[in-house]
Amino acid sequence: MHIKITVLKYAEGKLPGNLVKQNGTEQDTIMASFLYYLIQLDDTNILVDVGDKPMPKYYQNYQPPVSILNEYGLKATDIDYVIITHAHHDHIGALQEYKSAIIYIQENEYISGKEVGFITDDFDVRTFQEEVILFNLLKIRRIGGHQKGSSIVSFVYNNHEYVLCGDECYIDECFEKCIPTGNSYNPEKSKTFIEEYANEYYINFTFHNPEVLPGSNGYQTVFEAEITE
Repeated sequence: MHIKITVLKYAEGKLPGNLVKQNGTEQDTIMASFLYYLIQLDDTNILVDVGDKPMPKYYQNYQPPVSILNEYGLKATDIDYVIITHAHHDHIGALQEYKSAIIYIQENEYISGKEVGFITDDFDVRTFQEEVILFNLLKIRRIGGHQKGSSIVSFVYNNHEYVLCGDECYIDECFEKCIPTGNSYNPEKSKTFIEEYANEYYINFTFHNPEVLPGSNGYQTVFEAEITE
């Protein structure tokens, strides 16, 4: 199986330090990237999160997320599956573009997404409680630190586990310094997540890494390999 992972950036925005890091200060802001990911398994196209609608007071350099996907060479109707890590607007707000896709989301986050109107009855939604495996490769696992049902997506290759970590960790620096997220539904689970996944066995991809295409939007491939059983 050929796997290719591409990160797509649709905006930038200032995030307060107390949101990003436990014990951070509100004044210690970072200019964060707003990202989502495309996983391609042979001819199957999977999005992990979808980005958001325009929010002028929140985003800078905003571009409709689906237009970044178009620049890459895919249309919304080319997406077969969408995995939502959690139901915050910057991760799920543009979901209406993908009604032809099968949606995977943890059941608590599904309830939240329905309540605020991001998910409607015309979607094909598959929910799970703790964990689900797709294509005998991709593991979607509930962590429950950032939000009640917030999840990560991972797979194992060549003695490492590659992790798309949603907002269980905002930026790479927090893994490097073992600092839990400041924006946490369950601080103990956030602490446990960072302590476990900061291990060198894990290759982590965050969703607000400011070093991804600073100052511009677009996409870049971050991983590509042939995976054999």
